Amino acid sequence: MIFENVNDGIVIHDTKGCILDVNRIMYQRLGLTRDEILKLKLQDLVAPEYVKLIQERTSSLKKNGEAIFESADKRKDGTVMPVEVSARTITYKGKPAIVSVVRDIHERKIAEELISSTLEENQLLRTDVQYKLDWWHQVLSFIVDIVSDKKNQQEIADLMNRMRERLYIFKAVQEGIYNSVNLKKVSMRNVIRNLIKHQYSFTGMNTSIICIKQKIDPLCLDIQRAFACSVIIHELVSNSLHHAFYGKSGGTIFIKMTKGEHQEYLLECKDTGREIKPEELEKFSSLGIRLINSAVGQLKGKAEWKTDEGTICSIRFAEK
Repeated sequence: MIFENVNDGIVIHDTKGCILDVNRIMYQRLGLTRDEILKLKLQDLVAPEYVKLIQERTSSLKKNGEAIFESADKRKDGTVMPVEVSARTITYKGKPAIVSVVRDIHERKIAEELISSTLEENQLLRTDVQYKLDWWHQVLSFIVDIVSDKKNQQEIADLMNRMRERLYIFKAVQEGIYNSVNLKKVSMRNVIRNLIKHQYSFTGMNTSIICIKQKIDPLCLDIQRAFACSVIIHELVSNSLHHAFYGKSGGTIFIKMTKGEHQEYLLECKDTGREIKPEELEKFSSLGIRLINSAVGQLKGKAEWKTDEGTICSIRFAEK
């Protein structure tokens, strides 16, 4: 009566893995009948990644007489159930055998994963706060350096207007990132679309005159790298809007983010505006360019500038 009515599965098998007896909850939990499970061997019940451990654990049981370990059982429908097994050696009908009490621990595993995820996200947030502090310190330092070189009030006013734009858009982007379900896997499609939407909103640009086209693969990055990519995209798009189309009736900005065969990310921004000459690129020292270089450094990436009926900036960085 106890054998058939306990809440845990019980399996009795010989030292070769042949199943000799099993209780009702064990075969029902696996979606099998008693006759079906008695025709199987132990390795037929265990998830593939644990099969190779059977021989080692059986040898340990013979030596020590008992053992407790985690494993996973395979149901008839192919799904896997994490379990904790308490096994010991016995004599069954006059022959050596092993009895295993098998406890379903999928709820415990869910709780452990939730706790682990929460701890990891807390660490991510702490790291992100430090990163943002360092980043804003750099921004303020850049501003002080640039303002000290300005000759007139109009240049300073223009700089402050661009800074106001950054504050507005970065605030919106950060809110979008923090609303992600998983801070380790932030959808770059959502982040970039949100960024472009607010860029249109703040600048009031006419989409029929300057069009922003996007080709974003379904990629996910952690919170710090998602923000670094957002900084790069905003600065590149903003530079194009403010400088590339001067004297032109309109144009297009292309944003691309893909992942190559060698686990390398490509972030690219191209415009159809005025071509930037190589000697001009070498002299770039604006706040925007400094922020781009800082963000590329955060990604441990490499930036390449070139011209082809407009200006192209390509950033490549590896998966962590």
